Amino acid sequence: MKMATSLIAATALATFVTSLHAAEASVNPLPEKIVQQLGRRMADLAPRFTQPSGDPAWVMPVGAGDLSAMLRYDGAWEIHLSKTDFFGWDKAAYHKNPTILSPGHVQVSFGIPRQAVRAFEQRMDFQRGSVMLEIKTDDGTLKAEAFGVMGRNTLVIAVDDARRIGHILDLAGPSCYCPRCARNGRGGSSSGRGAVFS
Repeated sequence: MKMATSLIAATALATFVTSLHAAEASVNPLPEKIVQQLGRRMADLAPRFTQPSGDPAWVMPVGAGDLSAMLRYDGAWEIHLSKTDFFGWDKAAYHKNPTILSPGHVQVSFGIPRQAVRAFEQRMDFQRGSVMLEIKTDDGTLKAEAFGVMGRNTLVIAVDDARRIGHILDLAGPSCYCPRCARNGRGGSSSGRGAVFS
C-alpha cells in the first residue's frame, strides 16, 4: 500500500510539474532553485526496490504509446509486455468480446547469480520516464535502463556493464502466450548488449 500511495503522489507531482512548467515556459521560466527542488522531491517519491524479488507483484511500469511493460528483477530482468490492441478470444469466454492479451514475456539475464549481488536498486525515474536498474557485484557494477520511444511504439533496454569479467547478455524471448504463436513455435533466444522491442 505504501508503494501504491507513493506512486500516486509522485505521478500527481510529475503531472503538476509538467503542467506548471508548460504554462510558465512561455511567460516566465521557473527559477533554477525551484526546478532543482522539484527534481529532488520527485526522486524522493519515486518507488524503489532494494533487493531482487520473486514476487510477481513487485513490478514497475514503463511504456511508449500503446506498447508497455511491467519490469521485475529476480536473477534476470523479467519484462512482461502489454499492448492495447493485442486481442484474442478465450476458449471458454463468459462474454462475446475479444480479450486483451499479452504479446509476450522477455527475460534479460546479465549472468549475475543472486549470491553475487552486493547492492541492488531498481527505481522509477519520473523525470526520464524510465525504470533504472543498478546491480553491484565484486566484479563491478551493471546499470540498465528501460524506456519507451514515444511515437514509435518501441521499448529500449540500454545496458552499461562495467564488470571486469566479460559477460554475454542473454535475451530469452520474446515468448508469446497466444495459441497461434504457440502452434507456430515462435520465440527463441538471442544475445547482445541491448534490446529493442517494437
